[in-house]
Amino acid sequence: MNAIVFGERDEGEIRRLLLARKVVAYSDTVSAMLIFSSFTDDNMILQAIAVHDTFIIILSQYIVFINACHTLHAAHLVAR
Repeated sequence: MNAIVFGERDEGEIRRLLLARKVVAYSDTVSAMLIFSSFTDDNMILQAIAVHDTFIIILSQYIVFINACHTLHAAHLVAR
């Protein structure tokens, strides 16, 4: 069935779909690594970044997002 679906799509659309799935997979992997690394050695993250350079972008976006969430939460607590 996948062959039929892919046969109806152009090559650019297939690449976009595969890239989107890869980004989601990388994002989930980085999230799991960050949670796991809080209990283990942090060198694990650096090794993954060395293997997959696209982790750098996702990891930096994840860290910025988490920092923004903590800042908003702290501001909310102060406002109470």
